[in-house]
Amino acid sequence: MGYLINAMTISQQMASAASVMANTRNSDGTLMFPSGLKNAVLVQSTLRGEAQLNTTSASYSIPILQNSSNQGNVSTQSAAGKLLSLQDGFLITEIAVLVSKRANATDTAAASYSYAPASVFSTNGSAAALTGMYQNGWLKLQVNQQVITPYWDMFRHYNASRTQPATNADYTSSSINYISSEDFTTDGFYPVVPGWYVDGAGNVEFTLNLPSALAAVETYGFVNVIMRGFLLQNSSSFKRNG
Repeated sequence: MGYLINAMTISQQMASAASVMANTRNSDGTLMFPSGLKNAVLVQSTLRGEAQLNTTSASYSIPILQNSSNQGNVSTQSAAGKLLSLQDGFLITEIAVLVSKRANATDTAAASYSYAPASVFSTNGSAAALTGMYQNGWLKLQVNQQVITPYWDMFRHYNASRTQPATNADYTSSSINYISSEDFTTDGFYPVVPGWYVDGAGNVEFTLNLPSALAAVETYGFVNVIMRGFLLQNSSSFKRNG
């Protein structure tokens, strides 16, 4: 998986983001930004929503907003989580769905992967269950009761690296250790065209869905949804209507 990233493509993304936002409309058909974006500061940024995996749920709420009670348990986000503040807006231009095995619920040192290496997800059946999650799971995004995407398949985010984590690789007591060779400038990320706009003061429901609950998980197994795009500071409906 991969696509070209350079200053030109990023500049084109920013121009496209400004164009998308200038033409974005409210549910009643009126322009969301009737005066343009002159009062908004548009910068590249990232959101990160986290959810702890379990063997009882077939659906997980992925937090996006700091100020919301209907989209996952925001208080369980680790210090690595990054949610959208009330006064800002965010245009999502690419997404990755990654998995991690933490030492505890608040661990921020655990590596993230765009697949489930068996040497890391070593609980019996855990790696296979996560692979099935990628193959059969989907994301759904709803903003202010409007479905933005009903079925975003997660298999597009699966990327098993050619070099995977291993200790004493190749032969017993070799002292050769491997790490995953993923490159997260692109690996696991998939572009969102023309982009999904999320309002910091809106009603957002972002869910990860499975045909059935996972058969096995790590005690502190997490899914981390990384959303890259453009932050529009001071642009939410809270600021526009306040």
